[in-house]
Amino acid sequence: SIASFVRRRLGREVLDYAVDPFISGIFAGDPETLSMAHAFPRVAELERQYGSLSKGLMAQRRQQPGASERATDGNTGHLMSSPPARARLISFVDGMQTLTDALEASLAGTLRLGCPVRLVHRQDARWVVDAGQDGASRSRLVDAVVMATPAHVLAAMELPAAMRRFSAPIERVEYPPVSTLTLGFLRADVQHPLDGFGVLIPATERRTLLGALFSSSLFPGRAPDDCVTITCFVGGARQAERAREDTDLLVERVLLDLRQLLGVQGEPVFAKHVYWSRAIPQYTVGYQAVKDAADATEAQNPGLYLSGNYRNGVSVGDCVASGQQVAERVAAYLARAG
Repeated sequence: SIASFVRRRLGREVLDYAVDPFISGIFAGDPETLSMAHAFPRVAELERQYGSLSKGLMAQRRQQPGASERATDGNTGHLMSSPPARARLISFVDGMQTLTDALEASLAGTLRLGCPVRLVHRQDARWVVDAGQDGASRSRLVDAVVMATPAHVLAAMELPAAMRRFSAPIERVEYPPVSTLTLGFLRADVQHPLDGFGVLIPATERRTLLGALFSSSLFPGRAPDDCVTITCFVGGARQAERAREDTDLLVERVLLDLRQLLGVQGEPVFAKHVYWSRAIPQYTVGYQAVKDAADATEAQNPGLYLSGNYRNGVSVGDCVASGQQVAERVAAYLARAG
């Protein structure tokens, strides 16, 4: 587990006050149950390869492009090097749905929305997909199928025995619930300058909040000039029952934390509550069984591809990269099939 790895390498205090809140921020998960090898494969590989995190990190730095090759400025004689690329926070003026709206627009004429797939089965060398609702189901014959559903949706679908044969570990992937509360306050009612990314809460603090983002500090246009926006997260594997509470009670609980942590006074001038009954897949200890099940399902069903954030990372960036890889695999399969 992540917890056992960190305790062994870095100690209990680092686990409680650095890693635990970090895990809440990424997975809304519990470091005692999440797998180090699957949640953070690069870090686990550093230890496996070098026997030490510090040795691994130093070796990684030496291997970075430009680490040993530096150009000399002919005028000043000073050593020059290009700074490493930094990850950037990205959002959109109208929110993250802009990304999926843009994808939808780019597929105009070929994309069908509101059309749930009820049955997928193989017919000779091709696939039959039955989709539709309200009695208007329609079958289509296709060369390949990419199933990018969450694992729990896959479990609810009608699938032939050949596809179910290895899928049990996938269907058991855990998705704890999370509630998000987006709260707006008058700038004068928040003592903290909100001059950062946000706040993450260690489980040992025993608070309602998993963490909060200072949304109006991160991106423009998230609040009027005299207001601020704070996006709060509740629930996850740590306190699943809290995520299911009604809006008024959640706001009351969250405000108690915000008053103590950020000096919030008064009541929010805006509140929006979104409940995710199944939020983020948990890469628990033993998760290799899920990866193996996905690989075996694909191997036994040529032209079928399983994709989604339960397989190759939970972030938007991970999902984009995974989608590109699947697209390349599908293209190669269709080229071979002629």
